[in-house]
Amino acid sequence: MIADNIPCTNKTLEERGLPADSFFEVEFDDGSSLTEKEINWSAIAEEMRVAYFGATKTVFVCKFPVSTLWVHHGDLRAHVDVPSGCQAYQAVRSQALILDGKRQTKILGRAVGIIKDGEVIEEQFINETEHEVFGTRK
Repeated sequence: MIADNIPCTNKTLEERGLPADSFFEVEFDDGSSLTEKEINWSAIAEEMRVAYFGATKTVFVCKFPVSTLWVHHGDLRAHVDVPSGCQAYQAVRSQALILDGKRQTKILGRAVGIIKDGEVIEEQFINETEHEVFGTRK
């Protein structure tokens, strides 16, 4: 099983700078699954430059075949079902402020998406500011 070969983290979400109610869940094609409470995304992802609705962007795409990828943030949820031959990515959306010389980071939401042939074909975004989930599909 894919999940059995991925190193777990010994830090909580909070120790990693995330709220306890903001995390991903990944189900791999082999039926195994993990959450961000158990692993870091960096343990299963690699950087990739992709076409993004007329522009380009850098995402951290899962190195393993994914069937479903969920993101949770507060009481909001978003997910993508990943077709065969496609890849999945997720990201935390945050804002950094520097006040009195101290950096403060606020998590504003999360995104999850599907890549096919080097191009994003779908993205779902949790927007905490407006308390909504919205998506874009090619």
